[in-house]
Amino acid sequence: MDPVRAIEDRGGAARPEDLKPSGVTRGRLLRAVRDGRVTRPRYGVYALPDATIDAILRAAYRGSLSCVSVCRALELPVIEDDRRTHLSIPRDRARRANDRRPINGVVLHRHDEGGLGNDVSRALDLMGLCSGRLQQIVAVDAALNRELMTEQMLESWVHTDPARRDWLMARCDGSAQSHLETLTRVTLADEGLHVESQVRIPGLGHVDLLVERALIVETDGETFHNNPRAWREDLRRNNVATRGGYPFLRFTYSDVMGDRALIVAAVKETLGLPR
Repeated sequence: MDPVRAIEDRGGAARPEDLKPSGVTRGRLLRAVRDGRVTRPRYGVYALPDATIDAILRAAYRGSLSCVSVCRALELPVIEDDRRTHLSIPRDRARRANDRRPINGVVLHRHDEGGLGNDVSRALDLMGLCSGRLQQIVAVDAALNRELMTEQMLESWVHTDPARRDWLMARCDGSAQSHLETLTRVTLADEGLHVESQVRIPGLGHVDLLVERALIVETDGETFHNNPRAWREDLRRNNVATRGGYPFLRFTYSDVMGDRALIVAAVKETLGLPR
């Protein structure tokens, strides 16, 4: 197999011993390096020119991407990024005294293999060791939405604290279309409000959130509605909702990523609930 294709199949970076089963010899690797199609960023690691530092360090440590690193690789939402490479490796793999691999900027999760499910589920379980619960639930919602894992896999998680795992199981929702929707839903639900995601309302279509079966809440990204056609559609939906007897609140990216207590206050005020 062509070295570029073989390395691409392994996430953009690999060690020679990992490429050998695909028929990639050291000679072919060196020719690819001379041709500029492959780089050698670290001793014992061959990578594509556009390989990420996460991919290079994953190959160097012979580990698996975990936590926010797997989110970056799979384009799952990241709201708490420490800019470090998170890797999972077996607990019994010792670091040699003369090991030249970097330590700064790397988080190694040493663990015994545990929990059922797939690689994505295990990586998000390990997120419970180093990320906040909001980061974890936006990643879980997105993974569920893209069918990268199932809700049942959460039950087998062994690294996330049991109390947080129970909270995630109670709050996760694979129908969520964005991390803004997830954050808003969870914030309102934690205030004791009944919140449903992606409810279909006749004449209006699906709305992001329906609160207490009475109030429509929509969340807008930074650029999604920044065009005249979308603006007109927003007005139409607002008008349809009002005619149908539904009050309608819309919150921006800045609202959701800022002080969400203001969102709670606005929702409760609109519903006539004590703040």
